[in-house]
Amino acid sequence: VGAGCRVFDLGLPSLGLCYVAAGAFYVLIGGPQHVSFSFDYAAALLIAAEAGAVITDKNGQPISTNGTAELIMAATAPIHQRALTLLN
Repeated sequence: VGAGCRVFDLGLPSLGLCYVAAGAFYVLIGGPQHVSFSFDYAAALLIAAEAGAVITDKNGQPISTNGTAELIMAATAPIHQRALTLLN
């Protein structure tokens, strides 16, 4: 996170979540903004969480159970806090 990064726009946050789960990406920042994602992203959120990713909103709080979020941040556990600091 501190040495530099590559940025990709996949257009599909669910694919990015799966890349974090697979270890291909360290961080995903994005996702739906003020829209419901419960059906579109539920499986990918579960896959990433089961793989050990930390998934929060932009303030480091757990994703709301109502299925909406302003921003999703998923990251591998060792760098989640560092990435949140850079984001904010």
